[in-house]
Amino acid sequence: MDDAEQDWTFPESSFDFIHIQVSEARAHFCCDDDTFPEDSKTRHWLNEFDRISHSCGREFDVFPFFAGWLRDGGFIEVEETEKVMPLGTWPKDKKLKMRGRYFMAQFLGHAMESYSTSLFTRVGGWSADDLWKLLNNVTEEVRSNKMHIYSHLYVHLRLLAHYEVLVILTRLLSIAHLPLQRNQSELEFVSHS
Repeated sequence: MDDAEQDWTFPESSFDFIHIQVSEARAHFCCDDDTFPEDSKTRHWLNEFDRISHSCGREFDVFPFFAGWLRDGGFIEVEETEKVMPLGTWPKDKKLKMRGRYFMAQFLGHAMESYSTSLFTRVGGWSADDLWKLLNNVTEEVRSNKMHIYSHLYVHLRLLAHYEVLVILTRLLSIAHLPLQRNQSELEFVSHS
């Protein structure tokens, strides 16, 4: 298949079935057992992340709205599944513990720094030293497993009715800055955040 983000070389009648899967975690943490204190560095990071992103007109926690966007874009039979995504290895359930291990590695290894650096220093006016201190404190808190925090993973599955909707899909990718990967006969969004 050609690059889906480029002009398509296929005639409009080339496809009669396209399946799309979208999977992305929220930019929001929850806690059910009061182990996420108001004065934690992780909560401070999250509050600052929200404050700074909203101050420049950006919303990073977009995936609760994604199903509606897909419907508005012409997708049919949009199905939304919400799953718990623990941050850390604190869950007792083996599957959740493994999911939390991968999420922690991704969050601490890539996402937190990638999303924070420019936003905090260029937009929020933070010094690089202050940001690194905060990120190191968040890393320490998350690795301690004392906070039983989690996010939600949203999975959106469904069919496209018409070729024209692929144009809208390409626009959504551009707006959300999400890469598109191919998986056999499926088109699959994959976030590296």
